[in-house]
Amino acid sequence: MSGVLLKQVPLWLEKLLKSFSSIVIVSLLVKVISVCKESYLASQFGLSKELDTFLFALVLVSYPSSVIMCSLQGAFIPIFVKSEHSKDYDRSQYLLETTYTIANILILSSLFVWLVGLFTLDYFGIGITGNYVFQDLMGLVLLLIPWVLVNSIYLISYGVLQSQKQFVIHTLIPVVFIITILVVLYLSQIGNSKILIVSYWIGVIIEFICLNLFLKKL
Repeated sequence: MSGVLLKQVPLWLEKLLKSFSSIVIVSLLVKVISVCKESYLASQFGLSKELDTFLFALVLVSYPSSVIMCSLQGAFIPIFVKSEHSKDYDRSQYLLETTYTIANILILSSLFVWLVGLFTLDYFGIGITGNYVFQDLMGLVLLLIPWVLVNSIYLISYGVLQSQKQFVIHTLIPVVFIITILVVLYLSQIGNSKILIVSYWIGVIIEFICLNLFLKKL
């Protein structure tokens, strides 16, 4: 009876259900590992102002890049898909390299303007940092810039994965970043924001390497 029912399921629906179940399983795995990371961070830092300052710095440094890169990725994917469907691989490569260059220019310029704006507001006494010490906050922001640059650039590579319909890999690869943070913090045994930033640096580099190794196999 079940065999008859399976034969009656359209092929497109069968593929949809298989893809859906795979992505759900991988997404649940990612969420579980993310919860483990947050729990471990809480055990290392507790209710500390240092962790709050780090998280606020993360929000500040990520804001301009996230706005730009999400918009750029959304514009990039349909053009790249069209180029791939036409089998014009030279054009696809040129498009990818050009988009990387544009992303670098936009991220660096937006970060510069954003940081100048924050320092200007502080200079004139228009604080947005609340109870946080501005110098400590900006120190962490500057240390997080390398992470933001790499993280922003490989969003384009994730766009390539989406265009190639590699949705499971797209969901799974970020686990590398989370696990790296856990490993670095565990090995250091120090609840320190500088160590946390180092773990972000190492994690994003390893994730970037894994992502590009997979892209080369496509």
